[in-house]
Amino acid sequence: MRRFAGLFLWVIGFVFATSSLVSGADVIKMKAANYLPPTHAMSLLTGWFCDEIKKRTNGEVDITYHAGGTLLNPVKMYDGVVTGIADMGVSHIDYTRGRFAVMEVLDLPLGFPSGWVATQVSTDFYNKFKPSEWKDVQVLYVNTTGPWSSSPPRNPSRRWRTSPG
Repeated sequence: MRRFAGLFLWVIGFVFATSSLVSGADVIKMKAANYLPPTHAMSLLTGWFCDEIKKRTNGEVDITYHAGGTLLNPVKMYDGVVTGIADMGVSHIDYTRGRFAVMEVLDLPLGFPSGWVATQVSTDFYNKFKPSEWKDVQVLYVNTTGPWSSSPPRNPSRRWRTSPG
């Protein structure tokens, strides 16, 4: 009988302890900021990301998305996330030259053949070196663009006089 009473009390305690965890689940509200216009591809992807988080958590995490610099501009994005104005932020390190000096090495003309390759190299670089300049935030992802060209490769402009416009 004593054993049964001890087991019963343990089960009751366990039920009360775990039920408070399950029933007390409030909605976690977060803010995401992006400086790009709402119609930009990265803005659309960030909006989709926020919606997908809500869907996959059955509404327990709700992220309000602020595109177009309505919450933070690109210069203030990092500080805005660190100070809690936003919980997530999308920006570009070129807006704050010198602040992210280690990652800026990837801005050099390294000859990446595509944005996909550049993103993979940038992600590997970040994961390997973990630059201390990012110590105040949790980086979710790193992305870059493909190579830039001032003229189409099939029709290079040899002189300014022959350039259109």
